[in-house]
Order: sequence, then C-alpha cells, then structure tokens
Amino acid sequence: GKTYMLQAGTNELRNKATGTGGWDHYKQDKVGEIVLSAGAQRLTFRAGVKLYASPLLDLKSIKLVPVE
Repeated sequence: GKTYMLQAGTNELRNKATGTGGWDHYKQDKVGEIVLSAGAQRLTFRAGVKLYASPLLDLKSIKLVPVE
C-alpha cells in the first residue's frame, strides 16, 4: 500500500493505505492516534511520498473520535 500522512500542526500520523477491491468500495479503518491542541485545528491528509503514476486512494471521509 501507499503511504499517507495526516497532519495537525506539528503533529503527524503516517500509515499505509490498503486496497478495497475497487474504487467504488469503501471500508472503515482505524489508523492511529494524533494529538490535537486546544482550539481550532487544520487537518491535512496527503500522500506520504511523491506519487508518480497512480492516485493514493479515494477518501470518502475522516472521522475523529476522542481517546478515552
């Protein structure tokens, strides 16, 4: 899978995308934890490395949940 990165300020989370069997098939996946500072944040989701020939993935949504 191709590497992606989720950034929030100076914090980042890297992981690898996994296939779903087709561009119109989506799956939900837990990808890790990232620390968010108090207040408004800008999250950036992007490829973790330069892509040359094909897209990274077809992202439908990102769901953030608090860690207990």
